[in-house]
Amino acid sequence: MAARVLACLFTSDTGDLTVADPTQRLRVSPASISKGVGYLELISLIRREH
Repeated sequence: MAARVLACLFTSDTGDLTVADPTQRLRVSPASISKGVGYLELISLIRREH
């Protein structure tokens, strides 16, 4: 899931997405997106912003 989330971010026009964007694109639950983002954040590939 982390790879799918990262690919979704790389292919977005702006590089910033809300949880709803990859959820709709990847057709998975928000919890799956959260786990993928959490892992990517843990290994410092992405960061969350409010």
